[in-house]
Amino acid sequence: MGAKSSGAGVELRKGARSETIRIVFQYQGKRCREPLKLEHTRNNIAYAKRLQSAVVNAIERGTFVYEEFFPDSLTTQRQKEALADAQAAAAAKARPPVLVGDLLRDYLLITPKQPFVPPNSSLKCGPLRSQRVTSLNGC
Repeated sequence: MGAKSSGAGVELRKGARSETIRIVFQYQGKRCREPLKLEHTRNNIAYAKRLQSAVVNAIERGTFVYEEFFPDSLTTQRQKEALADAQAAAAAKARPPVLVGDLLRDYLLITPKQPFVPPNSSLKCGPLRSQRVTSLNGC
């Protein structure tokens, strides 16, 4: 079990049960190795070299999207999970919920305070200023 190189960026691996071809490249400062479940044939090795060249070319141009080249990769799954977590955190952080009590408090703070006068009230009920209040049920 080991890997031997078959040119720049392509490794041939022979395990106890199967053979694989792996392409190797640098992406975002990390060394990436993606296995291709292909046998060690000349055509498959040539395909792996072309794929590795296409990956490196896309990285250099800035158009590389990991999922497009390797949709079943563990790295792709991790990137999706990280993106989902980041979006959830941003949504939770975006704005707090608005509560009715907060809105009412703010409204009461900005409206001018006026004395309460009930509708259809008559000022006949109750003593005049010059009269003394002797009873609380003056009406």
